[in-house]
Amino acid sequence: DFDIKEGVVLAGCRSIVLLGTALAIVMGGTKIFIAGMDGYRNPNDYFTETTVKEKWDMEYRMQFQEDCEKVIRQIGNYMCVRGLEGPTIITPTAYEEFYRDINCYL
Repeated sequence: DFDIKEGVVLAGCRSIVLLGTALAIVMGGTKIFIAGMDGYRNPNDYFTETTVKEKWDMEYRMQFQEDCEKVIRQIGNYMCVRGLEGPTIITPTAYEEFYRDINCYL
């Protein structure tokens, strides 16, 4: 499970975006916005032409999606318990629970 103890992230965050989110918390972030965390359900939604489309089969993509969803929920719970807002994904995403259009904040 996700946790931070004495500035050390105690979780396999599963993706660089989620690790970056954890590091933002360690650095004192109280409202964290994420851009570019699309999700892995539909390979036609990716902005890459290499690794993901060519090498990840559907079963692996779905497992990765579920793992990331579990971690982002744990990060959200960690932040909520500490009175923090977020994380919020501001670009279209498969993680609909965390998506808010950026216009809500402008």
